This record gives sequence, structure tokens and C-alpha cells, in this order.
Amino acid sequence: MAVPTPRLDELQKAAEKCGLQTEVVPDVKHPHAPWQKTGLIFVPKSASKMQIIRRVAKELSNIRAQNRI
Repeated sequence: MAVPTPRLDELQKAAEKCGLQTEVVPDVKHPHAPWQKTGLIFVPKSASKMQIIRRVAKELSNIRAQNRI
């Protein structure tokens, strides 16, 4: 279910398709790459972290598959 280099807008769209409310912070930098503004997304904890990640990852894979067609 891994998707290489997911974009912030793709993650937001996938999370919203899973029924999660999102809060996007676009100008946040990752500590290991402070020169890149990767951003982050907050979602409410409606299930375990792994369940949310798996649901969003599955939806993200579906989004990528539709874009290839």
C-alpha cells in the first residue's frame, strides 16, 4: 500500500474521502529535512493510528490508480 512521495493535497483528499476532517498546515518543515516545507495534516483520532493510516493509504492508492487511467 505504499505510495512514493505523496503530496499534501493528495493526502488531504484521501483523508477526506475516508470521512475524516482535516486541518492542513502547509509551511511546516520536517526535522530531518529543514530545507523542505513538506507540511502536515491533523485528523481527529477516530480509531487507532494504524487503522487511520491504513485507511488513508488505501484511499491514496485508489486516487493514484485513477489518475493513471
